[in-house]
Amino acid sequence: MPDLLIRDLVVDMLKNTDYRSTKLNGKGRPAYLFKNYITSMDDDIEIVAENSFEVIIDESEYNEILFAETKHGVVRINRQYEAVKAISRCKQSPRAWLLVTAYYHSFYCAILVSRLLGRYSCYFGKSEINSIIRAATNTSRSNLDSGNYVGYFAPNSSGGVKIRFKSESDKPHFTAWKNLHDKVPISGRIADAAVDRINRINLFKKIINEDVRSWPQPSDVRNHWNYSDVCLYSDKGDKIAHELSVFIDSIKDIEWASRKNLYPDEKNIASSIGFISSTLNRAVRACENKILG
Repeated sequence: MPDLLIRDLVVDMLKNTDYRSTKLNGKGRPAYLFKNYITSMDDDIEIVAENSFEVIIDESEYNEILFAETKHGVVRINRQYEAVKAISRCKQSPRAWLLVTAYYHSFYCAILVSRLLGRYSCYFGKSEINSIIRAATNTSRSNLDSGNYVGYFAPNSSGGVKIRFKSESDKPHFTAWKNLHDKVPISGRIADAAVDRINRINLFKKIINEDVRSWPQPSDVRNHWNYSDVCLYSDKGDKIAHELSVFIDSIKDIEWASRKNLYPDEKNIASSIGFISSTLNRAVRACENKILG
């Protein structure tokens, strides 16, 4: 299943820095949240190109960041999932609002999973960029503007972890799904898997892939339901998204994703949000156990 593939990918990433929760001291202090840590650095930052900079982080410090990001990210995910379950149980609540709430749960999961896999999206405001510039070398080489940046993990031959941040103009929701899609491969990893498992992973990849237009990306589905058609908050939406309700806090989404000849009609598109949300929820649970202990 996609969640087991994601778990295995995260476990492999943890080996890069010999991650062990028993060796940590910070235990999730907010200072170790990724953005907080970067903006408080006073060295090991280099501006390498226009709107691009690199940071070098000691492995032990990087592991503290992984713990902090997971601890606080899981709190946000859990609270959002409780909201999903509450809306699902409420018969008076429109299924459109369930879909939108489940979408945000999956969005928060995608952000955390991407970070655990070495892809970091951060918005740096003007004051935060100024802090980075003050600590950086090569400040006369290029400018850094405030905005959305994506960091790319790379082992550093001289020790520690190198992350190159590049300014990217894509919006945060698009970036979250692009990062996740880029970090979840297909070939090689599942060569010996059963056909139905491969099909579910392929479906997961198609749904979150901006380049495959047969299935709209989750953020596009959210936009359509929340902004494009007011009638989706009436009985019309309740009928279309009826199946979504049974996915919440169950494994019914696996049965849905295992159907033959599954195609993106309006009901399946609505159900796809539940599939992505449930899959990522299971993936986060598995990763949480590996990281927080």
